[in-house]
Amino acid sequence: MNSATGEIQSGNSGKGPEKAGTLRKLFGPVPFLFFMLILSLHFMLPDRLGPELMFDSFFVVFLLNVLFVFISSFAVAYLAGRAYMGSGNISLLFLGTGALAIGLSNCLSSWLVQPGRENLVITVHNCGVLLAGILHFEGAVFASSGILLGTRMKRKTYLLLAYAFVIAILLLLALFSQKILPPFFVPSIGPTPVRQMVLGSAMILFAVTGFLFLARHRRSESDFYYWYSLALLLFAAGLLGIFLQRAMGGPIGWAGRSAQFLAGVFFFIAVLRAFKTARTRKSAVNEVLFEIFKSPRQLYATLVNTTSDAVIVIDEEERVLLWNPAAEKMFGYRVEEALGESLFRLISPEHHSGTLDRAIRTRSESGVLEESRKIELSAKQKSGEIFPVEVSISHASISKQPICTLILRDITEHKRADEEIRESEAKYRRLFDELELRVKERTAELELKNQELQEFAFVASHDLTEPLRKIQTFGSMLGKVSDRLDEHSRDYVSRMVGAANRMQELLDALLRYSRIGTRVRDFIPTKLDDIVQEVAADLEVSILNVGARLEIGPLATVMGDPHQLRQLFQNLIANAVKYHRSEVKTIIKIHGEEHGGNFHLLLEDNGIGFDEKYLEKIFQPFQRLHGRKEYPGTGIGLAICRKIVGRHGGTITARSVPGKGSTFIVSLPMAKKRDELLN
Repeated sequence: MNSATGEIQSGNSGKGPEKAGTLRKLFGPVPFLFFMLILSLHFMLPDRLGPELMFDSFFVVFLLNVLFVFISSFAVAYLAGRAYMGSGNISLLFLGTGALAIGLSNCLSSWLVQPGRENLVITVHNCGVLLAGILHFEGAVFASSGILLGTRMKRKTYLLLAYAFVIAILLLLALFSQKILPPFFVPSIGPTPVRQMVLGSAMILFAVTGFLFLARHRRSESDFYYWYSLALLLFAAGLLGIFLQRAMGGPIGWAGRSAQFLAGVFFFIAVLRAFKTARTRKSAVNEVLFEIFKSPRQLYATLVNTTSDAVIVIDEEERVLLWNPAAEKMFGYRVEEALGESLFRLISPEHHSGTLDRAIRTRSESGVLEESRKIELSAKQKSGEIFPVEVSISHASISKQPICTLILRDITEHKRADEEIRESEAKYRRLFDELELRVKERTAELELKNQELQEFAFVASHDLTEPLRKIQTFGSMLGKVSDRLDEHSRDYVSRMVGAANRMQELLDALLRYSRIGTRVRDFIPTKLDDIVQEVAADLEVSILNVGARLEIGPLATVMGDPHQLRQLFQNLIANAVKYHRSEVKTIIKIHGEEHGGNFHLLLEDNGIGFDEKYLEKIFQPFQRLHGRKEYPGTGIGLAICRKIVGRHGGTITARSVPGKGSTFIVSLPMAKKRDELLN
């Protein structure tokens, strides 16, 4: 629950207060400027005015009164009535009837303007604004009283009667004022003393009410009060202009009318500010108006009675002075049972009474309240059930009598949630530790198996090399004496030597593949331009043999193993040369770009291509898509490329269309990205 102050502050959050403050500074002096203008015109203008200074139009005056006075006054009357219906605050009822009287008296008097009806028009207007001034003054007086009128069921009746009373008074004035009231205006004489007394009284009432509302604004910082007080002061200035005017339609009269029209604008601004506050608070505008007109006593009572925390006030003897509805619900004692009883007997278990007593009796050395302290302890319900509470304790003095205020909050659910969180944290910590241990064990197991596999591949390839050499040696020796062998024997020897050579190639490839992970070199800044140029020079003969053209774009510098990166590009470029199409000129393009901390390198060719459904297969060791007679090789080159790229923290993939060529995409971390991965 917000006080009027809090409500307006929340309605002007952010840049709102600065803008609102600027507007207040800009328009604050306006009523006083109108007072000075009207008084200046009064003393400067001659007693008799020429026709050039006169302008009076029934239609213009009536239209301006409707637009600037009646509509805004009706809006205030409507909102004040709605707020009264919800709250019963009598000051809102006076405010609504006063606003209604302003709008009706101005429009009705404008409507009645006809030659020969000057007295009627002036009587209706002057009596109407006097009624409006009285009602507004009463509203200002009762604004701080907090008096409520009528139960919720009767408020609608009271509201209808009050508004009907205002309408009836004005209609009676229009019908019978000339018969029952002394004249307010005599054509040959001008305004009568009765008229001046009535109009002067109305002017004073509006001015006093405006200052009263302005004083309430300074206490509450309510924008509604501010703009409404300016509107009332402007209306008072307008009445001064009418009070001092020489003749209808003169400059002083129009200055007064202008002040009243501007007052209508300020009435409307006050309504808009209330709507803005309601929108900010996400509540009805009539509720906002009710909050503004609440007295401090009402605000305090509303706060205490609607809070979800138990609020208990005790005296020096620790007897209960205040026991709010939340305390009734929390402890089970009705307010009648709790008032005057000892607080400790009501809520404190025996084993905690000392803790609460010490907390209550703790004072600063000066006897003045220390800052509110919060403690946690156990409390007892009427049923005897013990439950945890958080207690905020503060001390104060009222009429030199010390009191202590306790605000208690049931933290049973909070404690239960804390316990569940602790149990969950412990459970997940155990699961995490177990999972971490399993991951470490599994990682160690995989590393061991990988190491064993690499060692096996290395040893196997190394150990198989020796007997293979013997086979190749004996095959070579047999080849030297092939003229002594028959044709079948020579064919067998040729096949044996060919198979031995292929076996040697496979063992060499397997050895190269196994060495990628075992021969670890430090990563250094490596210029890919230099690597590709070196590889192109090494493969120059193969490139010239197929008539290929190699196009190399700007490449980046990465952190890597130059030897392995050279092997990577050796395999990729050699593949592009090998799998060319003889019917077209072979073009190999190498280029790339930086993206997201990685360097994406593309190697494009216009060779034979492949079906992308075999994309994963081509990166597996010893997997081939073509026969050895058509395209010789071991089928391990791209597997080596993937292993090298993976060791550098990158990725490799390909796009291809059969008969049109392939594009291999290699993504390698840039130097900064690589450092982050290593750390």
